[in-house]
Amino acid sequence: MNTEVISKAELAASVIAKLGKTDTKGEFVSTSVRVPSWVLAELDAMAAHSGQSRSQVINLVLGAGFEAIKVHLDTALLSELEQLSAVQLVATRAEGKSAAGSI
Repeated sequence: MNTEVISKAELAASVIAKLGKTDTKGEFVSTSVRVPSWVLAELDAMAAHSGQSRSQVINLVLGAGFEAIKVHLDTALLSELEQLSAVQLVATRAEGKSAAGSI
């Protein structure tokens, strides 16, 4: 049994390189966001190459980015962000914006 834990960035890279797989299931919210055109071009290139949807690639990239940022934050700020995130999740669910599914 392989007990090696890979980072989210490693998972994203393996999926984009067509060496790994991921199947994202859970609670999703549709949202709109403005991004620089070069960011969209990068996302679309990764999606096209990997055969994944743009949404899947965005989720992989965001997960890797969150992981990379959090290692540079102190414990108190991480705790505060975790609490704020929990509050936001409850509010989103209360507004009926999320739905179960997969991307």
